[in-house]
Amino acid sequence: MPNILIIFALLLMIPGLIFIPMMLPGLPYLFVISLVYGVIDGFKHISFAQFCVLGAITVIGIIVDQLAGVLGARWGGARGKTFIYGFVGVIAGTIILPIFGSFLGLFVGVLAGELIRRRNNRLMHPTDEPTPVASSFKAATASVIGSATGMLFNFCLAVLFLALFSGFVFRLF
Repeated sequence: MPNILIIFALLLMIPGLIFIPMMLPGLPYLFVISLVYGVIDGFKHISFAQFCVLGAITVIGIIVDQLAGVLGARWGGARGKTFIYGFVGVIAGTIILPIFGSFLGLFVGVLAGELIRRRNNRLMHPTDEPTPVASSFKAATASVIGSATGMLFNFCLAVLFLALFSGFVFRLF
């Protein structure tokens, strides 16, 4: 019976690697599945310390989820309230187009935020600076690259999570 439960838990985790991260954070999903497994199993095959390791991986993944796009935008030159526009864009994009909408929304939000910020700066401090479109586009592109890099990193964390969970429940280590 325990092996069937382990296999069932592992099968439930597969969407956390492939489909779930496109719509929801995958690592919290994996952690919930492992916790449900532990409760059903009576915590016979996985210890508290092992859950702490899986929890730490989940927390790292959540932090990466929250910061990757922002750090990318910052690296691309975004400043000020642009991050709020990017955040609103992510939420709106996810609602409108669940799979890729977060990327599109992030891009549009950061682009709009930077265009507004740079336009306001030019009105307050006139310079001979060329049009702000190119630098705004750079910040928006960098935010998407940062977000995609974060997703790739989280995928690697999810694979590590699954490997550790498997090793823990099969008592490989």
